[in-house]
Amino acid sequence: MPCKKETTKERNKRFREMKINYAFLKSCPICGRFYDEYWKIFSHIRKSKDALHKNLLSNHVSKAVSIYIQHEGSVFDFFEKLYKERNILAAISNGYVLNLIKGELKINDMEKFRRKKISNTMSHKEHSVEHNRNVSKSLKKAWRDGVFDTKMYKDAYLAGRKNMPSMKGKNNPMYGRVCPAGAGRGRGGIRTDLNQYFRSTWEANFARILKFCNIDYEYEKKRFSLSFDLTYSPDFYCKYRDIYYEIKGHAKSRIKWECSCKNCEKGKIAIKELRSRGIRIKLIGHREYRYLKDRFRIHLEKWEK
Repeated sequence: MPCKKETTKERNKRFREMKINYAFLKSCPICGRFYDEYWKIFSHIRKSKDALHKNLLSNHVSKAVSIYIQHEGSVFDFFEKLYKERNILAAISNGYVLNLIKGELKINDMEKFRRKKISNTMSHKEHSVEHNRNVSKSLKKAWRDGVFDTKMYKDAYLAGRKNMPSMKGKNNPMYGRVCPAGAGRGRGGIRTDLNQYFRSTWEANFARILKFCNIDYEYEKKRFSLSFDLTYSPDFYCKYRDIYYEIKGHAKSRIKWECSCKNCEKGKIAIKELRSRGIRIKLIGHREYRYLKDRFRIHLEKWEK
């Protein structure tokens, strides 16, 4: 029979029991002062201002940092190594120990070691069909319960966005590559007649119309920074009129854009803000696209249905 999966509650209980077993100090090793709780002994060492106590704490923190850098297993294995080395941090809370280590390491180094540990852990993790199904159920439940709508999550998301590397242009790993089949709702891919990548048939056909009319354009030329930590990149820019064009299949027309999906709501906010800055943006919805199709498709051999 397969082993029963350990729940988070059982894991936390095991972690607390482990900490109790690792509490090997009964008194201060420097002055011999006795305390009834392990954390009180550690707090006494940390708050003492004489050189002996400070050197003791500094040496143990340095050893913990060295073990953390070399360690590649789970957090339980890490604290077990601390205990075997008789490090006074072995029975201290996980969060506090990591904060002490973070204070000794640079932020970039800490992030590098964290990613390495996650990568090593996940590489040995079996992702069965049942595991993926359970993850999907948990995420759907979290969305229903409003976990991702909390202020704490939004603050963490914004902090992550600030540290996120730019994915524009050649920094994008998909730059110049053919979009895999079935990778999105639109028919994204490189058009051989235009020698350029487009995200949908509408965008490709609009580019063909501009080329047929001898109008120079740039595709997704610029990404604008907006309020509420949003960015937006209009589809086409025509220099001769200094105007941007945005292709929106969800809009009935440029004046009837009633779709309330997440992408459309973001687009409405973005276009409104950009227009308030004096940037000219013209929306092309179903009505405008149908007019262009009826007028130009008979002249274009590569027109996509």
